[in-house]
Amino acid sequence: SKEYVDNWVTGAPGFESTDWYDLTMKDRSNFQQYNASVNGGSDKITYYMGFEHMRENGLLKSGDMGYQRFNLRSNVTAKLTDNLESQLLLGVRHSTRTQPGAGFFSIFKGTRVSLPTDYPYANGNPEYIRPTYLDQNPLALADRDITGYSEDRTQSLQSSFSLKYTAPFLEGLSFKGVFSYDLNNFQNKNLNKPYSLYNYDSIADRYVPVKYRDGSGSMSQRARLNQYLTFQGYVNFDRKFGKHKVGTVLVYEINTLNREDFNGRGIYGDFYTTDVLEFATDQEFVGSSPRQEADISYIGRLNYSYADK
Repeated sequence: SKEYVDNWVTGAPGFESTDWYDLTMKDRSNFQQYNASVNGGSDKITYYMGFEHMRENGLLKSGDMGYQRFNLRSNVTAKLTDNLESQLLLGVRHSTRTQPGAGFFSIFKGTRVSLPTDYPYANGNPEYIRPTYLDQNPLALADRDITGYSEDRTQSLQSSFSLKYTAPFLEGLSFKGVFSYDLNNFQNKNLNKPYSLYNYDSIADRYVPVKYRDGSGSMSQRARLNQYLTFQGYVNFDRKFGKHKVGTVLVYEINTLNREDFNGRGIYGDFYTTDVLEFATDQEFVGSSPRQEADISYIGRLNYSYADK
């Protein structure tokens, strides 16, 4: 009837519509970035060190989505003798990315497909989130304590140390050795919890649970550790004899990779215990795939020119 429609239009008591996007999403995401650096030195040594911290809090009002990163870099160059120079480069990074287990797309979809005539809470009680059309209540999907979470953590190290020797006994001749060690550690955890939403039974004055993922809640975990070792040795000769110019480079390189990869998945039965794989009701899959690689390269180059032609 026209009166029924007018009640929804005016938001009369009992006919208040629900703005699902406003309930779930913030108007803006906060972004913070901080940088600090120091550099200096003398005629024998120079140094640089820089630090960065970045944080983004995401759009969810639940506060369960975000990203943060820490970076540290340093560079130290030292002249050890008149003919010997060293350089040390270091880079360290740590980052964390978190979001509810349903994923941002499903949460956003819930704000679009949930009907404005549905209400977010059973009997208006925020302690009891209720089911909605298509079972896409975005308030539940956006809360990691209800539905679970996805979390990525990455730690990495990049390091390089080099020595360069300029031969005093032969003009234009130099030797250089570079040793580098890189490490990358990635960890991912996905938790899909069994959970309940609630309808209100006004006659019995009680909240009736509606179970989701009952017996099919799961947790998966992955970890990958990569370690890279590289050595490069250089012999350089660059000299001019009258109108003759000779340039020679010889390079020896060896690379090694050591990788450890772990994957596991567990199923939760009638109830969820804790987000540790061994406490799942059934460990459905556990596996690992170690890997090792190595290669050696030899490179040579000879340049000759006469009268710079």
